[in-house]
Amino acid sequence: MQFLLSANSETLKYEIESILEYNIFGFLKRLEKDCSIIRKIKSVLSKPGAKRQKYEITDNFLNFWFR
Repeated sequence: MQFLLSANSETLKYEIESILEYNIFGFLKRLEKDCSIIRKIKSVLSKPGAKRQKYEITDNFLNFWFR
């Protein structure tokens, strides 16, 4: 959860990693699949094979806390 606090409203994986200077793929995957705290969001206009995705906090309490 520390990376969400330090992300400064950055929602793209590479933006979060550039702020933290740490590879966070494993954390994002765990928070999405195991805990269901975050989810991936794809742009409507993105190409089908595009890997550029944003992340959003789905838990209401954490969403309130980090805003």
